[in-house]
Amino acid sequence: MRFRALTLPVLVTLAACSTNPPPSATAPAAPAAAAATAPASRELTGTWDFSVDAGGQIIPGEMNITRSGTSYGGTLVPQGMDQATIRSATVTGDRVVITVDTPNGEAIVNATFNTDGRSFAGSVVYNGQTLGFTARRR
Repeated sequence: MRFRALTLPVLVTLAACSTNPPPSATAPAAPAAAAATAPASRELTGTWDFSVDAGGQIIPGEMNITRSGTSYGGTLVPQGMDQATIRSATVTGDRVVITVDTPNGEAIVNATFNTDGRSFAGSVVYNGQTLGFTARRR
């Protein structure tokens, strides 16, 4: 009896699938639809405008990211502050982690790329504080 109880739903599912007509030759190809929704490149190299939200005070700046082989580096300059060195950066899927050596200690950016691939947002941990961080490619 148990065999029959499991078989009936399987047969109903198979019957439903077999009555659907095959896709027509004029239907759009799946790769074209996938390409239209595919995310943009997650490349970090280039010049980025960024901002840090320090408790409601927005601090803008410029970040220049370079790559040598598989390693990223560069500079980060918050407006009105000293230049900092980007020690490393990684991109894993949509996730971005940037480690920055500042004159006052290490800062770590943890962010996620937006769907446009030209911006990312998240947080930066600096001197024991977690602050909002956004960046947009120029």
